[in-house]
Amino acid sequence: MSQKNQEVTLCVLKPDAYERKIVNSIINDIQSQGFEVTNFVQRRLSVEDVRVLYYESMNEPYFIDLLSYMTSGGCVYFLVKSRNAITRLNEYVGSTNPLQSNPGTLRKKYGMNILKNTIHSSNANRVKQEIQQLYKVEEPENLICFPYYFKTKDGTICHTVSEQCYEDGKVIGIPKYFPTRTSERESRLINGINYVRNNSIDESILYSKLFTSIQVKTVKRFGEEICLFDVNDIERVYNPFDKAKELYQYDGNESILNDTKLIIDIMINQIGVALDDIGIEGSILIEGYQEKSDIDIVVKGMESVKRLHQNFKLLKDNRFIKLYDESDLSLIFSRRKKYSSFDTLEEMLKQECNRTVGLINGRRFWMQPILGNNFLERQENRRLYKIETFCSNAEVVDASNAFLWPSFYTIYNKDYGYVKIECYDPVYMNQAVTGEQIYITAPMYIDLDTMEKIIIFAPWIREQQVFKKSKI
Repeated sequence: MSQKNQEVTLCVLKPDAYERKIVNSIINDIQSQGFEVTNFVQRRLSVEDVRVLYYESMNEPYFIDLLSYMTSGGCVYFLVKSRNAITRLNEYVGSTNPLQSNPGTLRKKYGMNILKNTIHSSNANRVKQEIQQLYKVEEPENLICFPYYFKTKDGTICHTVSEQCYEDGKVIGIPKYFPTRTSERESRLINGINYVRNNSIDESILYSKLFTSIQVKTVKRFGEEICLFDVNDIERVYNPFDKAKELYQYDGNESILNDTKLIIDIMINQIGVALDDIGIEGSILIEGYQEKSDIDIVVKGMESVKRLHQNFKLLKDNRFIKLYDESDLSLIFSRRKKYSSFDTLEEMLKQECNRTVGLINGRRFWMQPILGNNFLERQENRRLYKIETFCSNAEVVDASNAFLWPSFYTIYNKDYGYVKIECYDPVYMNQAVTGEQIYITAPMYIDLDTMEKIIIFAPWIREQQVFKKSKI
């Protein structure tokens, strides 16, 4: 689908959806209809927010009850994109009164009554004002999305870390590249300025506090204090999907950009991924690449991700591409050595071959599918309590979402029963299939609301984490 034919609308999940813990179910239903959903925000709406959302109802006798309800608890709102998105979403949401909604509509499925009807979707004559009010931007296309990068006015380059990029009108991100005048540390040139790169969250946040002029506040995400940036301090936004379209038309002599153009063409014509669903990330996106840099690619959209999953192995027959084999062990080891997920080089090779990674004209590339709904409502507002470190074998009973980032598995262990696994480190993507035995070392939590046991793998967790095939 061409971006030019896409329409953007707003969807708000009301306090009853949040209280009943059905937010993710509704989002999944919306995605299943072919809508793209982005820019998730979770917060309690203000009185002024509700006045804008229900501007046409302010003089109605029921407005006070509506205002009281809409400000009574947390809401979740997000943008919905598709061709004819406003009309299509309104039809899918259904009538104001759930009892009068058609079968198959969201309000028929989830709505409680005419007041607590669970979902608000914008009308064409109000969508712009509603988006402006909730996101504090003039136009939807000005919003920063995942996985964008952005540069602040003092030159710091940051990146988003999840679909939930905003907090009270400020942008959530991690500072990654810092301008420097010193040559003491390894640096790279980005648009004529020397930059140093910090890989750890802790180091980036500390560095930003000490060496940047932007006043950085923080918000807790993923168990860490992630930075908040005022939109007025952001000078430039790097859109990976616009970059892919730009490079698809590239007509120059730089080999890395020609390799990027080539692999985009291969993805479209051999794998069947839509150009609109391809993004170029990393050093190429921020124009800080070196001649030997990798090509980092993200793929979004249900159909494109399915095609990537199903057709990636076809690339072994492409004369420009080499999928990993024994001759690439040194390269793979240099990327994987910090992990404890393998005991032999043969195991390491097998693991890496399960991911969408390879070489094009001798240059490493990685196609990362990001369809997974990593909306943080279920991560940040669960009452998780660490009970112990899981250190045992288990059987994988569900790996249907292991191909996406973030990756999710369900395992069974005789001592703990069924346990969910959440992997926020992409190295664990697609590393096990249903029926396999795996060995795990990682922190295990219990959700105090659902009593589910949950194991979390993430790069910000400091204790040892192991995820590998079991020898038993």
